[in-house]
Amino acid sequence: MLADRLKTLAPSSTLAVQAKARELRRRGVDVISFGTGEPDFDTPERIKNAAIQAMRQGHTKYTEVGGVPELRAAVCHKFKRDNDLDYEPADILISCGAKHTLFNMVVALLNPGDEVLVPSPFWVSYPEQARLVGAVPVAVPTEERTGFDLDPDRLRAAVTPRTKAIILNSPNNPTGAVFSPAALAAVASLAVERKLIVVSDECYEALTFEGHHQSIASFGPEIKALTLTINTCSKAYAMTGWRIGLAAGPRSSGRRTTSPRWPANSTAAGASSCKASTRCPACPAACRRARSTPSRTSRGCSGASGSRRRARRSSRARWTSPRFCSRRRRWRSCPASTSARTITCG
Repeated sequence: MLADRLKTLAPSSTLAVQAKARELRRRGVDVISFGTGEPDFDTPERIKNAAIQAMRQGHTKYTEVGGVPELRAAVCHKFKRDNDLDYEPADILISCGAKHTLFNMVVALLNPGDEVLVPSPFWVSYPEQARLVGAVPVAVPTEERTGFDLDPDRLRAAVTPRTKAIILNSPNNPTGAVFSPAALAAVASLAVERKLIVVSDECYEALTFEGHHQSIASFGPEIKALTLTINTCSKAYAMTGWRIGLAAGPRSSGRRTTSPRWPANSTAAGASSCKASTRCPACPAACRRARSTPSRTSRGCSGASGSRRRARRSSRARWTSPRFCSRRRRWRSCPASTSARTITCG
């Protein structure tokens, strides 16, 4: 019944550890679980109160795919303040947790057969997500005697013509290692030299107790242009159940990373069954337009006479106002109307 791709996935060792810990607690054993990365404090009250206030103000509707502008602007401020990285809101992607962002990344950037280097030990989801899209995770060992620091020589030796990306996780889960600036600089040089994508998972950034966390994207404009920096509210603010992840990176990669979310997260407001065959000059396909007005969010075209009248009006309209073309995945110039609408190109 299940798809063949699921047969390659290994059971989650994190869930296995959690289940074992629960079993021991039921038997009265005082046990500390090293399973999920769950903070031992609650979400701060000011965050809870802000969420309650937002809900009471009606902020409970669909949002932009990449996240609301105010939140993306706040993320830009965070990257500048904490990491000395300059981003614009268009470079930011908000997601349903960092794992969601990582999954979007593998779907958007990795092809079957592509290799992705993962320093080991690693978080268990990295290789499984790569396998799910047919990519090949390549474990690159680190050693306890060096504090599990990155080994740039081993990473370089692991690069092949099929290598496309390197996943870094610092501070690291599960070792707790913070990769040294020298190692990060060497990996940045390797990535720039070989044009490798760097996925920098920095979810545990706030849990750095010695020195200062340094993002690999801050080592220069060339490596920044190749780096997708991923973070979350889960660890620093104990918001694991809130599912808020964030990513910053090259604008082209950000657009591609949002693409897998369109089928599930976007809707065509006021979708219509109108079959008008007016052709958008920027798109070779006929467009079925979702029609809307300020007073009615949906106007059906099921009536034959109404459909013909609306089709005639559509054919006389000028192609001036912006629409989103779901075939081309971009905004196009389409017929003027009282409000923006989504079109689906057949």
